[in-house]
Amino acid sequence: MNPSSDTPTHRRLISVQGRRRHRPHHSTHATAFAQAGRAVPVFGTTHADYFFGEIPVTRKMTPKEIADAYEWRRVT
Repeated sequence: MNPSSDTPTHRRLISVQGRRRHRPHHSTHATAFAQAGRAVPVFGTTHADYFFGEIPVTRKMTPKEIADAYEWRRVT
């Protein structure tokens, strides 16, 4: 069995947050919207309390960005 393609992301999250604070970062529904390249619409009042409008989806990463271990790059 091969490791998950998310292993580098999980390693990065754990290194930053510590194992005891690690939380799942996937939502089945949000993942479906992201894979479809669609923003997540407002579905209820709880969502609207925290987000004003749709939650946008980021652009697709380039093959170079993926190959460059993007999880470990410092965001400025």
